[in-house]
Amino acid sequence: MGTAKAGLDYYELFIGKKLILKRALNQPLNLESLPISHANENEQLIIYYYQCNAPDKLASNRIITLKDVSGNKIKEWKFADAKGSNKGMSISVKELLQLQKANKNSLALFYTAEGKTREEKLVSVATGNKSVGLLQMKTNANNQRELAEIVYIRRYTLYAV
Repeated sequence: MGTAKAGLDYYELFIGKKLILKRALNQPLNLESLPISHANENEQLIIYYYQCNAPDKLASNRIITLKDVSGNKIKEWKFADAKGSNKGMSISVKELLQLQKANKNSLALFYTAEGKTREEKLVSVATGNKSVGLLQMKTNANNQRELAEIVYIRRYTLYAV
């Protein structure tokens, strides 16, 4: 993990051990998608939030809240104070997929902790899922390409904001 510059909050999002987003709060909003799907449903979404006004940049009374587009709280995760190697806030990708499926509206994850004057929006969950059809082609004995099968993949996506 990097260190925050003086006076600047930043956060990092991982799926498992893979870094999928790193953003300082003074950076422009980025609409790259952060994929979560059934392929990684056994992974954890791990959020590291470094708060400039907190001791060692790690706050206490940390909370991640999932809200719908109207601001209604869908789920709240409370995390122990960050100490030693316990700095990340871990949420099951499988649980996020289930909550997204149960709530048809757009959802977003917010961070708050002691010393924060307001919640910080981290990412939005895409409004619904998509089934994408992929054509699987094969080459026949005459060296011609032909359709082998159509594969459907259901994907859910988180969007950084």
